[in-house]
Amino acid sequence: MSVGTLYQYFPNKQALLYALLQRHADSVVAEVEDACNSASGASLDVIVDKVVDALIRVKTERVDESKLLYVVAEDLGGSEILAKSSLRMRSAVAGTLAAASDAHFDDHALVAFFFLSALVGPIRNVLERESPSQLIADLPQQLQVLGLAYLQAVRTCP
Repeated sequence: MSVGTLYQYFPNKQALLYALLQRHADSVVAEVEDACNSASGASLDVIVDKVVDALIRVKTERVDESKLLYVVAEDLGGSEILAKSSLRMRSAVAGTLAAASDAHFDDHALVAFFFLSALVGPIRNVLERESPSQLIADLPQQLQVLGLAYLQAVRTCP
C-alpha cells in the first residue's frame, strides 16, 4: 500500500499509530475476555493457564508491533486507550475469579488488578528489550507460577 493511500484514511502518522494502538489494545482485551469466558467456573490453575496463554499469544503474535506500541503509547496520548482496555480486562478477570471453583476472594477487582499487573509487567519487560528467545520461551511457565502463587496466597478459602 502506498503512503498516499494510507493518508486517505489517516491525516498523519500519529493518527495511524493511534489507530494501530487501538486495534492492538482491542485484540489484547478480546483474547483475555475469551480466555476468561472459557475459564468461568474453573479452578485457579485453569484460569491462570488460560489468561497467561491469551496474554502471551496476543503479545507475541506480532512482537514488533507490541514493542513499537509500548514505545509510542505515551507519545500518542494513548493512556486513555490503555486505561479503558485495562479496565475491561480487570472486569473480565474479576468475574472469572468470582466464579472460580476452588477459591474465594474478598475483593475480586483488587485481586484482578494485581494479578494482571503481575503478568503484564514481565511481558512488557521482556518484549521491550532484546530478550533472548529462551527467555521468551520460558515466559509462559514463569508467569503461570507467578500468577497461581499470587492467587493462592490471597484467596480467603481453599
